Amino acid sequence: MNEIRIDKRELEQLIEDLDASPEVLRAARRAAFEASAPLLLELLESGFRSAGLIAHTGRLLGWQETHLGSRGGYAAVRPAAKTFSEVNGRGKKYAAGAVTNAVESGHRFPNSWAESYRAVRGKMKKYRYRTAVVGSVKPYPFYAFARPGIAGLARETADRVLQNLIEYFE
Repeated sequence: MNEIRIDKRELEQLIEDLDASPEVLRAARRAAFEASAPLLLELLESGFRSAGLIAHTGRLLGWQETHLGSRGGYAAVRPAAKTFSEVNGRGKKYAAGAVTNAVESGHRFPNSWAESYRAVRGKMKKYRYRTAVVGSVKPYPFYAFARPGIAGLARETADRVLQNLIEYFE
């Protein structure tokens, strides 16, 4: 990586220039985060592999999208908004964020739905209830497995911001 050396007078001049034009800093920061956002998806894909989700990455990884802050101050990867799974056998569909959370943190599942009858105001009514929880699904913390690579990416992004500023002021 290239090392950048700035003496104190140049740094003070740079600070004065930045104070005079904060939109330049915002634009440099936004450009750096836009360039880093696709790399976040790559880190998440490696997190999927580390978590052991190699065979299942297609749908879950496809639901993840990059997001740039409204003022360009951050980039993130998160489940896509207004995206849902297919309708399951009971006619229910789940939001991508709910499925992602369930896979990452694990979840319990019940035995099955059971049907029974009970008297309600003298008439026999059919009702459904859940039986006891049978087991749970092991969590796959793919976001946590992607975190170690983020520190290096943050350094690269900061270097990009600085490089963009240097190019602007030269």
